Amino acid sequence: MDGTLEDLSNRFAGAILGAAVADALALPYRHYSRSFLRSIAGPLTRDFAEPTGFRHPHGQYSDDTQEALAVTASIVETGDVSAEAIAHHLIPLARDHLLIDRDPGTAEALARLSTSDGSQSGNPPGFAEIAPASRALPIAIWRHRDKEALEADVVLSTRITHCDSRSIASALAFAAAVASNLQTEELILGVFIDRVAGAASKYDPILAEAITDFPRTLSLSESRALRHFETLAPDDRYLPSQDGLGMYSIPSILVAMYYFLRAPYRYERVVESCLRVGGEINTPAFLAGGMSGALLGESEIPSSLGCGIVDSQEIRRACRDLFEAFVRRNPT
Repeated sequence: MDGTLEDLSNRFAGAILGAAVADALALPYRHYSRSFLRSIAGPLTRDFAEPTGFRHPHGQYSDDTQEALAVTASIVETGDVSAEAIAHHLIPLARDHLLIDRDPGTAEALARLSTSDGSQSGNPPGFAEIAPASRALPIAIWRHRDKEALEADVVLSTRITHCDSRSIASALAFAAAVASNLQTEELILGVFIDRVAGAASKYDPILAEAITDFPRTLSLSESRALRHFETLAPDDRYLPSQDGLGMYSIPSILVAMYYFLRAPYRYERVVESCLRVGGEINTPAFLAGGMSGALLGESEIPSSLGCGIVDSQEIRRACRDLFEAFVRRNPT
């Protein structure tokens, strides 16, 4: 394997493993308040915390990683992105109650999908959760060289469960961030922002404008930045809270991107910051970990965490399979 392919393989694995590790670090702290999490002394990324209520094994990840791995398997199996193949891999997770700390909206949509032709399965506009963004990760890796195909495939994947333009825009922004990071040796803020905002703009101009505004937002204190994100695009279904994040897509993707851009070359700091936000932290941690891993590669993720996650060898095998399928599809 030449140096270019070796670096790309490292980044493929970094994106998926970086997201999964961050998700597993966040799962035991999910739903705790921001004030409580910020009162905990010592780093939260040193090791995986004891699972809440001993329901899950040490290093367990949530439905975000499960769905991303299901999409990865569908791409490897078919050699392409297919909404039908993705749904085929997602439905058993919901049907057999395998999704861990599942998003209710996703589970309900998948239940509908399993008993219909799929045309009316997705939650209608008004349900703007961040949950489907995790499925964009393997698609971003697979399509990182093709912006138009990336957009089309992420939209299809998101609409399996969520049709709201805010959920779609958030997934597109995340996918564009990962794709951009896979192709750069050094993150250039203006280039990154232009690509990510451009990806979101077609479906949500408010999100795109907030991304464009990051040069100013990054100069704000954390508390002011979080208040800013939590009050953008107000929606009575997703009321902001001082205790932490909810499931609303707009603040979730912005928090993930904010902490990634504050420390793009420090994976543990990025994830640590997300863990201290409080509330529904696992998806923002997953997203930020995926962005960071795509830029830095697997080699920059602490080995103790990469090896300590549940099914670590299976996840690495999935990364290798995806990379090998990509090389077969793109031989030059």
